[in-house]
Amino acid sequence: MYGAVHAHIARMTQSSRSSTSETTRSKRRHAVFHWVTTAPGMELSEIPAEDMATTHGVTEHIFRDYLRTEIKSEADVMSLPWAILSVVLYALVLMTHESVHFNNSVESALDYDLESNANFAFSDPQHMGHKNFEDVNSFADFWSWMDKGFVPLMLPAEYSPSESSPLVLGEMSPRDRQYWLWHNLRVGPVRLMQESAEDTDCPNSWIASALNMRCVGPASLDLDLPPTEALVAQHRFKEAPGKTRWFDSLAQSKMLLEELERDRWLDEKTSYVKLSVLTYAPDSDLLVLTDIHFLFARSGRIWKNLSHISMNLKPYVGVWSYVWDICFYTQVTWLFVCELWELSASVFRSGKHPRRGLKSYISIWNAIDWIYVAMSFVALVLWIFRCDKLFKVEDAVTSVVMQTDCPGPHCKADFAKLFSLCEDTGTFIFRAKVFGAILPLMILLRLFKAFSAQPRLALVTETLRMAWTNLAHYLVVFCTIFALYAVMGVAFFGNKVRNYATLDRAIPSVLLGLLGAFDFQEMEVAGRGFAFFFYFGFMFLVTLVMMSMLIALIMDVYCEVKANSKSSETLWVGTKNIVVRSWQMFRKERVGLRRILDTLNADDDSLVRVDTLVDKSSSHFVEGLSEQQAFGLLCDAVTRYAMNASTDVSPSDIMEFVDDANMKLHDFCKQPPVCMNTQTTTQNLGSLIEEPIAPMDSVATSLANTEVEGPVSAGDFAKTVPVDIMLEAARIMVASKAGVPSWTGCRGMLDHLITGAQVMYNEMPHTEHL
Repeated sequence: MYGAVHAHIARMTQSSRSSTSETTRSKRRHAVFHWVTTAPGMELSEIPAEDMATTHGVTEHIFRDYLRTEIKSEADVMSLPWAILSVVLYALVLMTHESVHFNNSVESALDYDLESNANFAFSDPQHMGHKNFEDVNSFADFWSWMDKGFVPLMLPAEYSPSESSPLVLGEMSPRDRQYWLWHNLRVGPVRLMQESAEDTDCPNSWIASALNMRCVGPASLDLDLPPTEALVAQHRFKEAPGKTRWFDSLAQSKMLLEELERDRWLDEKTSYVKLSVLTYAPDSDLLVLTDIHFLFARSGRIWKNLSHISMNLKPYVGVWSYVWDICFYTQVTWLFVCELWELSASVFRSGKHPRRGLKSYISIWNAIDWIYVAMSFVALVLWIFRCDKLFKVEDAVTSVVMQTDCPGPHCKADFAKLFSLCEDTGTFIFRAKVFGAILPLMILLRLFKAFSAQPRLALVTETLRMAWTNLAHYLVVFCTIFALYAVMGVAFFGNKVRNYATLDRAIPSVLLGLLGAFDFQEMEVAGRGFAFFFYFGFMFLVTLVMMSMLIALIMDVYCEVKANSKSSETLWVGTKNIVVRSWQMFRKERVGLRRILDTLNADDDSLVRVDTLVDKSSSHFVEGLSEQQAFGLLCDAVTRYAMNASTDVSPSDIMEFVDDANMKLHDFCKQPPVCMNTQTTTQNLGSLIEEPIAPMDSVATSLANTEVEGPVSAGDFAKTVPVDIMLEAARIMVASKAGVPSWTGCRGMLDHLITGAQVMYNEMPHTEHL
């Protein structure tokens, strides 16, 4: 099967043994440092970094790449405290401007009072109501709740004594009637609004006509399923003309309720009823617009909801509010100036090729910095508009409350404008908060940028980067299975279980099930057999199998990344080195890396040594650079390059490479011989492709049967694998040009590979392989 290969090896071996030919005496290129010539058989030998720095040198483009990497790494590490400072400052800005804890306390108290004390369905002696607004399921229930529960709670007329007490405490003062839960002052009357739907054509007009029925169009909200509080609160209410009513006092409200019920204010066209109460809490300068929503679905169900719009009228409370704002945006502005300076410097250094400088600047991390800066300034603009709107609300409240001739028709109009202004401001504040909630995500990405410069901190990002290809393929399979189970859930349980009624509800329900939060009893309503089939299949296939594969996939890469980071310096050691280097630069004892990089010319083929960096007559001379610093930099550059060039390999890596190169190899064998620049190379290559190459499955099988425990060094692995397999791999590498040093001309690549195969072959007993 490998006849042509063995014939070629025999010819090369016989030639090498017959005499000390020119091939034996000639110099070869080193396997790692390809600009260094070495004796045959020494291509894989280790060259000390000290010898490379002082004798052999380093190509300029490798040294320049090392300097660029070090400059970027140092800048990224220096950005870590700035990124952490961004987190701290943003948290302080948020806490000083948003009284979240007090807002939650007030809103929860108002909700609890409405749910617990606005009751109806009283039993004698009229002290205990058995239903609240959640029990409103008909027009009659609505009027009962308004008359017996909401209006007496919101518009009291007398002080309430304790239960069974004979005391009569008398009428409330006008001021006390405005208070709700003692500390919240009601501003203005209570507003009752209605949204009506229009008549529409029925889906089956023939049946509807026969039954003398008519159809009403859908509401502006989707009410087939209960809407969320956020959706209802942000909904733009479409007020029905002539349907809005205002409640000022208990007596007036009783009469108005009788009138509305008698005139059938609620009818089959009613789709949405909203009660609005505006209150002010002076302890925290909090203005709260409370809305009670009754949503009339076409199914006959009445959905109930409570929502609040809370506004702190004074956006700045105390001097620290100004201090944290100034500090945060000073840091953002400084980042903007630094990024702008870096961009300008990159374009300037490129000279007549600004696009090249711009291309070298563009990266995902720089893009994140610019997005963060842009979002921060957008948040500042939104904050300015928010403050302006709050000032307008404050002026509107003051002007309405200061009127002395209310109640009156003009007062209702003024209060209507005030309520509308509060709704618009609340909607704007909500959207600004959503935008502000996304900003920490950009801060998190900037933290990952700083982490990426330190191998021990970059475990997460480096693991995801290295596992991304496998993760992408895994996610294709996982998302397909997950989506099918979501569709299956809709089909099985959609008619009975609300969380599976639609696909957008089924997806989060299945996602919760992935974490073990399935409600099996809820699914049993659709049938125990269906529930068991769905539950067992999902838990086994997705939770156990797919999630275990995900963990194994990530942990496999994580172990490799963690092993590579063990030899790296710790965060505090790196920080110490940066501080020491900065101090040395301050004392003129060290030259900055940026200055060294700018001094080097653009000749990528020239060699850089210690003497060329400190010799004034050399083109690489850097003024002020000491031999000690030059020696250290070149040694580090050589070590970094050797680590990247000589990576550990395992049999599975070689097998994967062989499999990927299968099509390329067969296409390569069909083409005329390449590397036509010398007759010897052409003959060697021609002898390798005289016969069709063995199928790749046999090559992979031979690799699989090779007893090598990985990971091992490339040289050790090469000495263990049979020579015919190595020649097959050499031919694949030439065909695909993968994993080969970047030499000029393919003759050098082929010569290096064949020479390596010769050396390994000569070190092994020939009779065992021919």
